[in-house]
Amino acid sequence: MPSDNAVPLQLSSPQAVTGALAVNLQEAAEMLGVHVNTIRREVNRGNLAAVRIGRVLRIRVAELHAYLKRNEKRVNPME
Repeated sequence: MPSDNAVPLQLSSPQAVTGALAVNLQEAAEMLGVHVNTIRREVNRGNLAAVRIGRVLRIRVAELHAYLKRNEKRVNPME
């Protein structure tokens, strides 16, 4: 049973969007720690799949995980 003091979920914070199925470009940028223009550029290049819902582009959270996996590079700390 929910508490009377329950705080509504705010999707504008990166912590809150982790339970969401899809996020807008700003939320995706916050999750990845990049500028929103970087996300927009990756969508326009076809490197990141997005869906338009109404006037807003949304990116599935699973797509963000897949994008990170596809672009993962091993970093040698000695370089």
